[in-house]
Amino acid sequence: MLMSLSAAKGRVNLAQENLESGRTDGIESMIDTAEGYLDGLPDEEAAPVRAQIAAIRAELAGRMSPEDELAIRGARYKLRQVADWIGMDYPADQIESGIRLALEYLVSVPDVHKAPVLEEIADFRTQYQGGSGTAPATTPPATIPATTTTAAAPIVAPGAPVSTDPVSTEPGPTDDELSLIRRAKTSLMWARENKDEDKVREAEELLKGVGDVHRASLLEEIGAIRQQIAEAESAEKIRQVTQFIDVRFEPAEEGDASSLAYCFGRLASDEVRSVLPAAMMEQYQARLAAAFDSRVVALKANALERAEPLLRTLEGYLRRDLFVGLGEGETYRIVSECGNLTSRVLHELQAAGHVDSFGVWAEARDEVAEDDMRAVNARLVVAEDDADFRAVRARLAAAEETIAAALAAWRKVQLAAEVADTWRRVRGEFEGWVQETVPADRRPLEPANLPLTRLSIICTRSMLEEPRTLEIRRDNAGESTIEATYQDAEQVLQAARAKVDAAFGQVMDEAEQVTLPLDEFGAFDLGKLATDQQTAADRLISDLQHSLADSGYLEPAVARVRRLNERRQAEIAAAIQARQELYDRLTAEAEAAWPAIVAATGATAGFDPTDPAKVGTVVLLEQVYNRARWEFNSCDFAVRWGSTPVGGGYADYVQRTLEHAWYELKLDVNDRIPWDLVGVVEGPGKIGERTTRILKDTNTNLEIGKIEEWPPVDCTWLRIIALHAGPVAVGPPK
Repeated sequence: MLMSLSAAKGRVNLAQENLESGRTDGIESMIDTAEGYLDGLPDEEAAPVRAQIAAIRAELAGRMSPEDELAIRGARYKLRQVADWIGMDYPADQIESGIRLALEYLVSVPDVHKAPVLEEIADFRTQYQGGSGTAPATTPPATIPATTTTAAAPIVAPGAPVSTDPVSTEPGPTDDELSLIRRAKTSLMWARENKDEDKVREAEELLKGVGDVHRASLLEEIGAIRQQIAEAESAEKIRQVTQFIDVRFEPAEEGDASSLAYCFGRLASDEVRSVLPAAMMEQYQARLAAAFDSRVVALKANALERAEPLLRTLEGYLRRDLFVGLGEGETYRIVSECGNLTSRVLHELQAAGHVDSFGVWAEARDEVAEDDMRAVNARLVVAEDDADFRAVRARLAAAEETIAAALAAWRKVQLAAEVADTWRRVRGEFEGWVQETVPADRRPLEPANLPLTRLSIICTRSMLEEPRTLEIRRDNAGESTIEATYQDAEQVLQAARAKVDAAFGQVMDEAEQVTLPLDEFGAFDLGKLATDQQTAADRLISDLQHSLADSGYLEPAVARVRRLNERRQAEIAAAIQARQELYDRLTAEAEAAWPAIVAATGATAGFDPTDPAKVGTVVLLEQVYNRARWEFNSCDFAVRWGSTPVGGGYADYVQRTLEHAWYELKLDVNDRIPWDLVGVVEGPGKIGERTTRILKDTNTNLEIGKIEEWPPVDCTWLRIIALHAGPVAVGPPK
């Protein structure tokens, strides 16, 4: 077991509390454990605790057990009962039997506890037998030697002589008075022994039947007994309210905060204040005040003793050139060391100036007002404005100021180097931008390809506008070394912007001289051309916004691009409108001409591609969509008629007519509109059908890809001799 004086004291104090409160179970185990903690400690430290252990063991040995108390109470009760029998003239053998029963109660009671009762029984027998002192013929069931430890009031047996004043002329008490006097004395004996007020009142009632002269001495005795009872009750109350206070005063006087709070609460409670005499209360309060003062003195001395070497170490670092010539690692090692020393000094001060209120009051028995708790907490610690603590804080503040000044100077030097290094690295990313030229091979409105120049603008702007740069320039205004680097960057940015603006001017000069070949585009391509022109303008504007943002070049350049784009969009829109008007006029003419073309061919409706008899017939297919190159290939025209694929090829004049519409008139005749056509059934044929084949892993059966194929399928083949599609209507030549 580990040596621990405080642990031993704790076990002994707990054993003392239990002993004083009558809880004897487990006390021996507690003091055995305490002795174990004392093993190996110096004798001068362990001796007071061992003496306290010996005292507890002695008191424990003399303490009566509940069983012994019950046996003694039974013996005395039986003895009182026998005294009553004598007053009622019970036979002698019954009297003796009752005495033996009283002795039987005491058989197992230790000698030290039963001796006073045995003495009472002996006195009772002496009085009962007329003062002869001879024991009755019947021997008690156990012979128990009696040792006198405490004088007990004798139990007066009936018939015992009553002394009277020999010079008194008053007549003696009557037999009835003698009986009442004997019974009253028995009650008073019990009252004195047990501090029993009920027995005092019982004696007073008995003495009411006795003359004044014969009861005067007993009345005086009653007064004395009452005084004893009052004193005993007062002493017991004082013992009860101070027993735990006394136990906690030793650790309180050693500086234990919770014991100080406990004693404060107890002494301030109504229970204790109503019991303790004023002088005793003053003594306790004086001890408590001294304990508070002693704790604070010890806390302060300990804090200053522990803080002083830390302060001296910290102050050993203090000089203005502390960090000159040091690298970052060594600088911040010293800063960290100084910060750690400062924190340790403050920790010592805070430890002496702070208590855990919950822990302090966790063991308090009495309710204490919040204001009083705060006042006690303040008395437990060194005051915030203590002069010595203020001096320590002043030394810390001076040290912090010196270190901060040295660190600030070091940081200025480091910052200037950091800024210069940052600009050197940024500038290296676009090295060669000055020599960069605009490529000649570019499309109209295509931004000038100057990647290094553009990168110089982006990187330089980013560096100048990032929050870190803005913070540095704001916090270091007037620092010429730092500002010179940033001014160099601003000059590079301005030169790069001027170069981009000049290149833009060259691009726009060339673009504004270009005329769009609108006649070469179909209606669909004109729409795409308008989109392409808009995209090119937007791209150029975006490039300008990235390169010339926040400069005076941006707004005029963007306006110039937009003017050119608006002009070209208007030209394209006019061409689209003209092309649409032509489409609409020719569509109307084609619709008007188609019925005559169909009639001239002799075509008939009701085409059945599965009927072999139709070969050679001319058939009419109306409002069908050409699925060639979508679902089928190897044909000019294809459609699925019912479930049968139908393929066809154009007659030469039909092909030439479509090509005229597509390439010369630039009309959008496409397979997204329904067609009418006339064809000659030529019989069965073959066309390719679009098929997607899914590839799967042979082991897992999972899909791993797809393949598009056009396997040949059977079809009915037509030779298309007439066609109507939008603005086109063509039939056999006349």
